[in-house]
Parts: sequence; C-alpha cells; structure tokens
Amino acid sequence: MTPRIGHAAKTAPVARFHYAPLDDPTAPQCLAPKSDTHDPGTCAERGKHPIGSHVRNASNDPGVIATWRRKGYNLGVVCGPSGVVILDEDELGDFERFCADHGVEVPVTYRVRSAKGWHYYFAEPVGIHFGNRTPFKKQGYNLDVRGGNAYAVAAGSAHATGVVYEAENDDAPVSVMPEWLVTYLSAPPRHEVKRDATEAVPAYAGGDAYSGGTHYERAAVNGCIAKLRALPQPWFGGAGWDEGTYTEACNLLEIANVPFFDLTVADAEALVKAHAPTDEAWGIEQVEAKIASAHQTVADRIRKDLPIDVVAEAVAKIAPDLTDLEDQVWGYHRTGYSGKPPERHAVKFAIRSAWSNREKPATVTAGENSKRSLNLVDLSAVEFEVTEWAWDNVVPLGVPTGIAGQAGIGKSTVVSWLAAGVTRGTFEGDLKGQPASVLIVAGEDDISRQLAPRLNVAGADMSRVHVLQPTIETTAGQQIETVMQLTQDLPGIRQMLIDTGAKMLILDPILSFVEGNPNAQGDVRRALDPLAALARELNIALVVVMHFKKGHGVAGEKVSGSHVWRDVLRSLLVMAIDEESDYRVVSIDKSNYSNARGKSMLFEVTGAVVQGRDTKGNVRSQLVSKAAYIGDSPKSVQDLLEAENSKRDGRRGVKEETAEVIEWICEQDEPVRWIDICIRFDVDPNAREGAGKQARTNLHRKLGRAVDRGDIRRVGKGLYHKPDGLRPIDGLGEEEY
Repeated sequence: MTPRIGHAAKTAPVARFHYAPLDDPTAPQCLAPKSDTHDPGTCAERGKHPIGSHVRNASNDPGVIATWRRKGYNLGVVCGPSGVVILDEDELGDFERFCADHGVEVPVTYRVRSAKGWHYYFAEPVGIHFGNRTPFKKQGYNLDVRGGNAYAVAAGSAHATGVVYEAENDDAPVSVMPEWLVTYLSAPPRHEVKRDATEAVPAYAGGDAYSGGTHYERAAVNGCIAKLRALPQPWFGGAGWDEGTYTEACNLLEIANVPFFDLTVADAEALVKAHAPTDEAWGIEQVEAKIASAHQTVADRIRKDLPIDVVAEAVAKIAPDLTDLEDQVWGYHRTGYSGKPPERHAVKFAIRSAWSNREKPATVTAGENSKRSLNLVDLSAVEFEVTEWAWDNVVPLGVPTGIAGQAGIGKSTVVSWLAAGVTRGTFEGDLKGQPASVLIVAGEDDISRQLAPRLNVAGADMSRVHVLQPTIETTAGQQIETVMQLTQDLPGIRQMLIDTGAKMLILDPILSFVEGNPNAQGDVRRALDPLAALARELNIALVVVMHFKKGHGVAGEKVSGSHVWRDVLRSLLVMAIDEESDYRVVSIDKSNYSNARGKSMLFEVTGAVVQGRDTKGNVRSQLVSKAAYIGDSPKSVQDLLEAENSKRDGRRGVKEETAEVIEWICEQDEPVRWIDICIRFDVDPNAREGAGKQARTNLHRKLGRAVDRGDIRRVGKGLYHKPDGLRPIDGLGEEEY
C-alpha cells in the first residue's frame, strides 16, 4: 500500500518518473497561483493544480522530490519528461470493458488507483507522441489520455475527499504500449483530418470574421478568432488545443460582457464553435464543453485591459452630458477597468477628446446581417390623427408623460390626485364624464399603509384603482417577492390593462422597473420603447414618476439617468416646492402636442386623517398626505430652482472667519502664497494628522469656496489674489452655504 506522500519517507519508485509539485488539499486554500482562470480561495479541484509550471518544475532529483514531500505537496507525474502515456479511467472498469469489447486482453503494467478508477501507465512508443486526444469517449468509454506536457496525480498523493492515490504494486514495471493500443490512439494522416475539418467548420473567407462595433472591438474579437484558427488540430498536441480553445472562449466572453460593445454572449459562443478546429474524434461536443467551462470561469467578468481612451470614446456615445461621461470613465478607471491605468492627466485628456469628438449613434443601421426592415411611407396616403387628452393640454393619451422632481416633495401625492380625477371623470378633456380605471405599478410605496389611504383621501373611486403586486418567485422552496421588470413583464401588464379597461398606467418610480444601467442609452431604450408602443396601441395615458439629479441646471435637464428619458417622453411635468408659501409648483416643461409648455400650476399638499387596523387588530388613526389643485402659478419650477441655486451660491453667505481670510487676501497688493495664508491664520501647512490636519483641510476648503463664489481668484498653484475690481461684500456672521 502506497503511503501518503507528505507523511512518509518511502513511496513509489521515483527515479523513473519526473514529478512536479501539486496543491496540498489539506492547506487552507489552494497553493496554485491565482490567474484569470483560477482563484485559490474558491478552487473546486483541490490537490490537482500544479504549483507553478509543472513542465518547468518537472524533476526526478531525489533531493528536490524529498523537499516537496516534506512540505506536504501532492506530486504529479509529468508524462513527456517521464516518457510515459497514462490512460486516466474516470469510471472504474471502463478500460477493462473496452478491452473486452475489442477482444484484447487488459495489459499488465504499473497502475495507480484514483478516487474514480485506475491510471494505466505505458511507455511512450519511440517516435510517436500523444497529447490529450481521446478517441475513447466517442465510443462511450470514460477514459482520458495523458501524454506530452500533461500530467497525472502520482501515487501517494491525496484526493480532496481524503482518498489516497495507491499504486497496485510500487515495484511493477511500466509496460511497453501494446501495438493494438498504439494503432488505436495514433492520429490519422494530417491532410485527411483537414479535409474532414473543412466539412465541420465553415471556411474562412479572409478579412475580418467579425465586423461589428468599434475598431478596437473588431481588432480584439478578430484577434481571438485568429488565435482559435491557429490552434493545432485536436489530434496533434491535444493539450494545446484544449487550453487554447478554453482561453479564447474566456477572452471572447469577457469582451461580450463589456456593456458598450456590440458583441453578445451568443455571438461569442457562435464564434468559438465556428473557428475552433475539430476532427472526427474531437467534435463540436468538446468545443461546447470548453465554452461551458469558460462560462463558469468568466461569469459576468469583463475585459480588463481596455485602454482608457477606448472606454471614453465608447461611453461618450451614450453619456447624456460631460459630467455623466466623467463619472462613468473615472468609475471604470478606479475599479481597475484598465489593466495598466494611465496617469491622471491622460484620463482627463481622453475624456475631453472623447467628448469633443463624439458622434450621435445612427438612427438606422442597415446591412446584410441587419434584422431591421425599412418601410417606405407615402405621406399623401397618411390620414391625420389628433391627440386625445386625459387632462386637456397636460396629460395626453397614447404617449408617455413624466413627472419629475426632488425626492420627498410629494410627487406621488400629486399623482394620486391625478389618478383620482381619472377614476371620477372630472378632468377637462376626452375622458370628462367618463370615469375610467387606473393601473398602478408601485415600486416604493406600501400598498396598505401608503398607496390605498392616499388614493382614498384624494377622492378616488377605489373600485376603479388596480395595483400590480410584486411577482412571486419560488427559489429553493421559498417564495420571494421580486420587483416587476419592464422587459420581462410587459406582456402581463398589457393583458391587465385590457382586462381592467384602464385608461391610465402609472409607474412610480420608473427607475425601479428598468433592468440594467439607467444611464445607458441601450438599456433605457429597451425598457421605454416597448412601453411607449403599448401606450399608443391601447391609447392610454402613461405616467412615469422620476427624480431629479443633484446639482444646478435647467429643470427639464435634471431628470436622473440617460438623456433618453427626456427624449422618449412626449410630455414632461417638473415639480418643486415654493419655500415661501410651501405650495407645490408643477410646470409643463415639455409638451409636443400642445402649446402649453411653460404653464405652471399650484398645488397645496396637506394631511388628512384615515383610520385603519394595526397588526394587533386595533383601530387607529393615521395622517396621510393629500394634494389639492389651487390654480395657475405665477412662478415656474425654473424660477424656484434658480432662486435656490442663487441662495446656495450667493456671495452674501459667508461665516465670519471665512470673511476674515478673504478680507486679508484682498488687502494684499500681490498674490498670496498658500503657506503665507496658513502662517497668518495659525494653521500648520504640513500637518498630516489630528486637529492640525483638520484645520489645514478646513482652510483649504474655505479658499476653494471663496474662489467658486468669485470673492478671490486663484492665479497659480497655491497662489490667491483679490478679484479684478471687486472687494469682498458684507455678510459677516451669516450662514455659509
């Protein structure tokens, strides 16, 4: 019985084999190095991975092998240097079954019992070399061939299950491979394989096999294809084919996972199948197995070596503005999207160049492989249609309407008032006097505690209000509520609209129901375009609730996410609070079917008391919000935003200590250095910790804000001076914004 290598001085004979160190399955994690295809912390093949290159480390030096033993390593027999070919039986008895089926005797040779079957060792025939090609599996025998640079776990090593690989007889000789086995394993003439492979693999017509996407994407994909086509045929150096096919499958899947590339996962799989060499024994099934292994390794991992200028150029096509482009590119940069990150100034240069050179994506693409069909419409045959209104000149039927504003200002309350009016048929427009049903998809509000009470106090006909509940999915025997997703659930929503006869669909907030990146044009289009088509098909009012993003800007441009959100909407209402009156102002920022753009309306949001039962069954009162329409507003949302921005950025809101710094700088005839400012106000310019560091940081921020307000100028690195012709204004002791 062969003892465990790491705990014995004597094992199977070593002088005739070349060994390489393998992982010790008893170690806390795999000892093999980390790579793109191997994570030591999650390794599922413990005890089998080589520690470094098994080919370069292969040795039959007793001293070296003894050192590996003392460290507790498993050992692997490297076939080529050892001059052996090993048949690896993955199902016990399959080699005996093969021999019986072919009328030959099982050869007597040195063999090692593994966790699954036997490893049969044979001396490699002179002048004939075998790789990993196995014709056995085509005939239903679970046998692998190990030769050339391949290796097999040696006797005395331990399987991850604790089973020790045991030699049947440590001193048994390694027999010469029988002639019948040599004949069976020998490859057919190379030209014959190539003729067969031509039938299995589409002929390469020259030029680029992949023509989609950017220049970089085409180069990367076609580079992978070239490597696939350059692989040895499976029968010739099988290890090269095996590893090469797997590696290029991983590379193509990583490229397909890049969000702004055109290549899809299905495209990547098809390219591997089309260009990986095959033969009569190693066909498409083995290629698919390599693709499956690549999927397990790659998962959602993306290409890591993208140049930052490529990232910037690609994102610029979908970014709504320069700020969004900067955020996305720096996000890729910080998370290691580029394998060799450039310097900071190079990133900034790439962003500026990409933004200045950006082009809007073509509206229509056509070509031999295009799935689009173009229809030529003669306008003389088009019958004019007029727009119908759920609320005259405010909320049209058949197209999407958005209502956007800062979080927490009562958008959902105003939308509840709108829904209530539709259920009562009270709005001026095409539904006046025709009470209609409303379907609501709520992503944030609790139905029984918020949505239903709010609609009730708004005066809705509750029998005409229908709410789409979260879907229920069963996972591992448990029921889990999942948020509705537009791309998956739109057919179900359509049927519910038809069943209820609803004339208004409300999604609050819309971002809760969009899969993917709300800043990505493609993801937004995939969600909104079918939704807009549904509104037109059923001629319903489609109302979507959205949030403002932070910062300054025109009201309509502050909608969160991609600029596509605003482009798709035919009507956009924006909302803000008038802090002087506490009224809500709603302005029509966009109206493609009326001249009402710029009109502003005033709403009062108050509270109303409702009664309900708590979890113990007791009747209790609760305050819910209620909106009431007041009339036209003299102020617009843009007026309110500009007033708030002016207040925030105004130069009359500085603290006393900040004003003192500004005053001193403006009194100097020449620009003042940062170090002189620090000395003047008792701040250590070199402090790196504690209160000193905090004081230095605070002073630096005060100077930055003063520069932004225009109270002082930054005239060089670390140099500050008074503004041209201006003096700091009064306002000592007031709040700083």
